[in-house]
Amino acid sequence: MIFIFYFSIIGWILILSTIPDFWKKISVFFVFFVFSLTFEYLGFGYLYYFNFITPSYGSLLHLKSGIDNLFHLNTLVIWFLVLAYAISFHAFRSNIKGSLPQLMKISKGVLKFYKLSQYFLAVIFLVLTNYIHHVGFTNLPLVNAFKGANIVELAVLRNNAGNMVNNYHWFKFFLRDGLFFLVALFFALSHYHKIRNSKVLFWFSFSLLIFTSLLTGEKGSIIDLFLLIFILFIIIKRNGYMDFTPIFRFFSFSFLAIICTYTLFMPADTYDILIVGILDRLLVGQIIPGIFYLELFPWHHPFLLGGSFPNPGGLLPHDPIPLTELVMNYSGYNEFGESLGVVGTMPFMFWGEMYANFGYTGILVSLLFVSSIFIYFDFVFYSKAKRSMILLVLYCYVIIHYKDLSVTGLFSFIFDLNLFIMLFIVFIFRLSYKRTMSIS
Repeated sequence: MIFIFYFSIIGWILILSTIPDFWKKISVFFVFFVFSLTFEYLGFGYLYYFNFITPSYGSLLHLKSGIDNLFHLNTLVIWFLVLAYAISFHAFRSNIKGSLPQLMKISKGVLKFYKLSQYFLAVIFLVLTNYIHHVGFTNLPLVNAFKGANIVELAVLRNNAGNMVNNYHWFKFFLRDGLFFLVALFFALSHYHKIRNSKVLFWFSFSLLIFTSLLTGEKGSIIDLFLLIFILFIIIKRNGYMDFTPIFRFFSFSFLAIICTYTLFMPADTYDILIVGILDRLLVGQIIPGIFYLELFPWHHPFLLGGSFPNPGGLLPHDPIPLTELVMNYSGYNEFGESLGVVGTMPFMFWGEMYANFGYTGILVSLLFVSSIFIYFDFVFYSKAKRSMILLVLYCYVIIHYKDLSVTGLFSFIFDLNLFIMLFIVFIFRLSYKRTMSIS
């Protein structure tokens, strides 16, 4: 196993090195690849080295067979993606050209653009106040964390602030995706057009996103925000090229953010226990769900055959099966949470949901679909985005959006309501800009 582990990592590095500047330039696949290695692969080496014993999860020797099966499958999945990406690069190589937009004059179209972004920010602020009213100020996880609530109470409150709120996905779209888009947009406006107060609105949006993430106890959104700032800095200010300084800053701020948020919402007796718990969760926490996906289907539960596919607006003749809850209940890890009324979930990387529905055929289909996403956005869309500020902002958002394929199911990306709405918003912005410029 160890030989396959090191051989595969070295092989992927060598193959991706055939792509000029792959390790120096940011891209959708680069971020996905790094996250996949961190959350879904390096943990295998960690488990094999320490003989399946971890400080947080205890001994996992009883899962050794499942870990071995998942290791081989994850290895093949990443090999497929790496080879498909490298081959596609050489096929699309002639189309990958162009430079980023340069500093531009402030036109009437850009000012209209700027006004629309302010209106959007005002809408998001109204959504936030509505959400606080909906949940109740005294029921917010952040408020209770400062009141000294214990880890169990905070877990219940974080569950209630999300899973128990009607239409929470709409709140989450505005308070997470909408703010991500505005942070990127105000950053780009301040760089390319030097519009007055655009930097102020950038920092306001940045602070508002941190506040809303802490308010609901969503630790991951803060890390995503630092990743977005890192991506914006690299793509917009450095033409996509990375160097040591921004990478070091990103990891430093992210590590501090993880420590602070875990201390606030998941306090431990000592910082040693806290840090070890974080490492266990990063390296092993995302591997464990995959073991139970392979164990549950089809041996203890028939394949779902599309049963977990989302049903937007009740248009389809079925009620979606909550797959991540089903797997969590089978695993037995949520017995304590169930007694408290906490809805536990076990998401896994993109192919897990397709396997649960269609078996190994589903995995192959998911690989083809996900590969096409990376190929389109990195080799086709990015070439067009270089000529437009708003498309460049959208590309930065897409990097954040699709990196979640490394830790969650595919169906939400097939019917990708969040991305569709974001594309519509970008369309409105571009249409407004073009109309204003044609009138002027």
